[in-house]
Amino acid sequence: TTSPREPPKSDKSINILLLGESGVGKSTFINAFVNYLKFYELKQAEKNPIVLIPVSFIMTTDDNFTERLVKFQGCDTLSNEDHDHLGQSVTQHCKSYVFTLKDGKNRDQKLRIIDTPGI
Repeated sequence: TTSPREPPKSDKSINILLLGESGVGKSTFINAFVNYLKFYELKQAEKNPIVLIPVSFIMTTDDNFTERLVKFQGCDTLSNEDHDHLGQSVTQHCKSYVFTLKDGKNRDQKLRIIDTPGI
């Protein structure tokens, strides 16, 4: 006798592919998103922000319009980011970041955000 097979469980992940030109903030969006999930208030995030992806940007600081390079180091130890060549895409290869959220029925729902190099 054979037993009936269970149908394979479908992957109910939501996939979001971020596409855009170099420097528009795709990686910064992912860093902001994880902090929105983790912290209830901005003050909490300011104390110890989560930085999944190292980012850098130029900020004008005073009345003389002095430009300073600001860097946030992250936990991405595989060096998928290259900050040494200005004008080029910082993200070198596509990389997925998976978040587990609760749906309306308190079930786990996976959200995958895929970071891409600039186009």
